[in-house]
Amino acid sequence: MGAPPPTRAADRALARPRRRPLAALAALAALLAVAATASYDLGTPDPRPADAPVGEFSAGRAYQNVRALATRPHPAGSPANEQVRAHVEGVLRDPTCSGHGSSPAPPPGSSPDSAPASNPAG
Repeated sequence: MGAPPPTRAADRALARPRRRPLAALAALAALLAVAATASYDLGTPDPRPADAPVGEFSAGRAYQNVRALATRPHPAGSPANEQVRAHVEGVLRDPTCSGHGSSPAPPPGSSPDSAPASNPAG
């Protein structure tokens, strides 16, 4: 009562399916078109010069800070590390710094309007 046994032609079709070169070529062309379109916007933007508007990131201004910080090693606890800390603090306190005047971000999982958590152990 089962299905009839497969014929030799059916065996050959299962073992070696007919090739469809036009369909394969069309699929490959579509895949290449999608890959080219997707990778078109993945490039990095051109670096902005130091005279870019203050509200925008400037690679030129950032590189000035890199040069100030990377002139020599500054291991933790050393006088050079204190100078680096003072430089970074000065940059962040500068009124032209885009984050100036903002309060620190709240801890993860809390909202800015929530009250500080009380210490249940204390």
